[in-house]
Amino acid sequence: GVTRLEKEWRVPTEERYFGATAQLAAARRMTTLDPSNVSAWLRVAELLMQGDGQVAISQDLALNALSNALDANSSSVLLWLAYLKVLQQKDAAEAQEMMEI
Repeated sequence: GVTRLEKEWRVPTEERYFGATAQLAAARRMTTLDPSNVSAWLRVAELLMQGDGQVAISQDLALNALSNALDANSSSVLLWLAYLKVLQQKDAAEAQEMMEI
């Protein structure tokens, strides 16, 4: 039979080929093949921010991707702006969470 973990990780066929999972995989491939491809890095971050999981995890993943992007493209204003925007959103969310405690 199918285990619970297999059910959780199984990606529907239509999403595998056409959905966010496939788009993220394609964008990641593009960044691997050409680390100077700023638009691919931005797409990776955008897709990670749209993740179905917790917002904080999505933000951390996007920040990690943008940090890697900045390693390869440290002079990209677009990457810096995207990084700072996600960081600001993360800080605002954490501050809101602290207020609720």
